[in-house]
Amino acid sequence: MRTLQLTTIGISVCMALAAQTKTDATAETKPRAEIVTKDSSTALRMTRSKVIRQATTAAAPSQRSASDPSLTNYEVGKSFTVAAGQTVRVQSISDWTGGTDVAISLNCAVVTNLRIYALWSLPGADFYSGTDILAGTNFAFTNQGGGIVPVHGTDLVIQVRNTGTTDVVCDQIMVYGVLR
Repeated sequence: MRTLQLTTIGISVCMALAAQTKTDATAETKPRAEIVTKDSSTALRMTRSKVIRQATTAAAPSQRSASDPSLTNYEVGKSFTVAAGQTVRVQSISDWTGGTDVAISLNCAVVTNLRIYALWSLPGADFYSGTDILAGTNFAFTNQGGGIVPVHGTDLVIQVRNTGTTDVVCDQIMVYGVLR
């Protein structure tokens, strides 16, 4: 598994994906995830921006409504290669507190053999939990696409897995979400 440098906030994810055999012949085969721990290693470097939408009135945090200002987090990671049969880890550097969904998208030479795994954690937790998989075969195009995953914590790690037999060069990965 390949790891790229991300930021000083370090989190390493170790997730081996292997098909899990089920006894029921009609059952869907799902990947098996190892326990994901936090440590000082990092992944792909993301750049972060925040946009605050201005409200017409200032309200106390306990008096907020849907019409109040929101914070938009977006991050971009550029130029990485996912080797055949390998995984690239991408550490989000945003705090996703107050979010409901996060959109993740890729632009690569080909995405049909890629899978995007979303893993979430919380401050004080020792592990990440894998919650969602976006399959490149379901993307709108053969060279780009994405999907939306629900927020399950404050810390997000994305794993881009190449299930094919040739390396895949990606131009960028984008992460976008609105926080309240």
